[in-house]
Amino acid sequence: LRAYGFSPREIELAQLLMAGKSNQEISDELFVSIQTVKNYISKMYRKAGVNSRTQFVGLFAKYPDSN
Repeated sequence: LRAYGFSPREIELAQLLMAGKSNQEISDELFVSIQTVKNYISKMYRKAGVNSRTQFVGLFAKYPDSN
């Protein structure tokens, strides 16, 4: 994830995404609004060059330690 320029907070959020958490669950766990989660996800998709959660998870799932 660092190779894609993700910030420490984006890495934290990505790990929750890859664990199958919903936007609401991520929002609750990180104490941020749903809109903040959506903004982070959009930014992360652009950095990773993907268009969906499935593509994002598929891209990083092949790496055992996605940091």
